[in-house]
Amino acid sequence: MSNKIRFYAFESKDDKHGVKFVPYDQTPFELIAIRDNFDTKGMFSKMKANTEGYLPTYNPDKSYSGNLQDLQAKLGYWPIPLTHQFVYEDIEIQYDEVWTKETSKPDYKHRWDIEEFKHFYE
Repeated sequence: MSNKIRFYAFESKDDKHGVKFVPYDQTPFELIAIRDNFDTKGMFSKMKANTEGYLPTYNPDKSYSGNLQDLQAKLGYWPIPLTHQFVYEDIEIQYDEVWTKETSKPDYKHRWDIEEFKHFYE
């Protein structure tokens, strides 16, 4: 399993893993860890290695851009962004209930509106 989403790991009390993934590349979605036993300590070790031992704390009152600007101001440079095989974009899937004549049962179809986010990927 491979994932190319680049991000910075910020310490956060609001997240179940204690880490907020701030995307390096623009994305309309929030980044999340997809495993319950996500190795937060290992992630923070990698982040500290890129920031000379500094571990940023996520400020929920600021935007992603504001948190990134604080990181750059504190360090005086942009650290190397991280990637991780279990960090993905949290894409909300919408389900449509379609009833079929043959079975008289609902047939659930899922979709997400790519047109709404198309400009991010062009």
